[in-house]
Amino acid sequence: MSATIEAAEQLRDKLIDILGDAVDLVTIDGTGLKPSTRAAIVIFPPSLAFPTWDERETTWKLAAVAGPADRPLIAWEALDLIVDRLAAARINLATAEPAEFALAGSGILPAYEIILNPL
Repeated sequence: MSATIEAAEQLRDKLIDILGDAVDLVTIDGTGLKPSTRAAIVIFPPSLAFPTWDERETTWKLAAVAGPADRPLIAWEALDLIVDRLAAARINLATAEPAEFALAGSGILPAYEIILNPL
C-alpha cells in the first residue's frame, strides 16, 4: 500500500474520532455515498509539494457532504457542524469553500471543499 493511502487512512481514523455522530461516513472512496447520506467526509488524494530534495509537504482536500438535497437548510446545518467540530479539534484548516458533490447517477448534494494546511 502506498504511503499516501496509508496517510489517508490515518486521517480518516482521526476524522472519525473527531466528528463522531456528526457524520454517517468518512471515506477515501466517494463511490460509497448514497442520496440518503445525512453527512459524510470524502478524503481525496493529497496535493504534494517538494520544497527541497528531501522534503515533502502533503496538503489534503476533503469534501464535507450533506443531505438531503431537497432540504438545503438541514444540509447547511450539518455542514456547519462538521466545520465547527474540525475547528474545535484544532485540525489545521486552510479554507472551506461552498461546493457541490455529484453522486454517481443520483443527483447533487451540498458540500464544502475543505483544504487542510500541511499537517
